[in-house]
Formats: sequence, structure tokens, C-alpha cells
Amino acid sequence: MKPVEQLLAELGLGRYMVRRNAALALLEHGEAAVGPLLVLLEHGELHAQMEAARTLGKLGDPRAVDGLLHALASSEPRLAARAAQALGRLRAARAVYSLLTALDHVAGDVRYEAALALVRLRPPGVRAQLVARAAAETGLTSWGVPVAEALAQALAALPVGDT
Repeated sequence: MKPVEQLLAELGLGRYMVRRNAALALLEHGEAAVGPLLVLLEHGELHAQMEAARTLGKLGDPRAVDGLLHALASSEPRLAARAAQALGRLRAARAVYSLLTALDHVAGDVRYEAALALVRLRPPGVRAQLVARAAAETGLTSWGVPVAEALAQALAALPVGDT
């Protein structure tokens, strides 16, 4: 198994498969990789930050929530979208407000991933907000999927009778 430091360096390399393989290998290190990944999430170059966010979500360690919330607020939509995705994987209940705020992001990818994260969280008391956003949503993701589809999934996942 490669050392964590080497894998972190590989997350910043330009070749996609090298980054992906490094991210997968970091999963084998488990909680020992969390601290270094959080540093990379805050200080790395964009591709490394994106892979760090994805890997932190897959590791499932709640220590990642604060760093991911910071990344969710990033002006870089690709990083913010990955952070939303990771927060959903972590089922981070304290991320609900930030994810609801991310539904207003200018980038469709961020709105889409925030809605899917809310599907995983199923927070009570947000139906009215999601209905209003779904009715007004006309955007697409960068891959052409309507953001309204993710909002519809979020609504369908909420408990019946939730307001």
C-alpha cells in the first residue's frame, strides 16, 4: 500500500485515472487519511480538492463535515458540487441549511447535487422550500439533466405529511 503522502500528491496530478486510483487507494487508509485530506481540501489545487471532497464523503468520517461545508461555499462550482455530494453521503444533518442555501447557487451542477444530498438527508420541515424551488427551477446541469429532476427526487424522499 502506498503511503498517504504519496497518494495525496497523486490527487493533484493532471491525469484523471491517476487521481481516481489515488483516491480509491486512500480509502484503504481509512481514518488515517482524513486529516491530510482535510488539509488538501482547504489548500490543494482544484482537482486535488475535488478528489479530496469525494474521498472524504466515501470515508464517512464526521470530522470532514466542517471542511466540506467550507468547500460547499466555494466560488468554484465543481468543488461546491463535490462538497454537496460528500455531505449527502455523510448524511450530515447540520449541513441542511447550507444545502438549502446551495439550491440558490448560480451553477446548475451545485443546485442538482445539493438537492440529491437533501434526498439522502430527508430533513423534516423543508417541503415548502423545495416545492417553491422546484416550481421555479429551469436550469440544467453541465451534462444536460434538468435540476428540477433532483428537486423532485428530494420532494419524493421526504416523509409523507412533512411541511
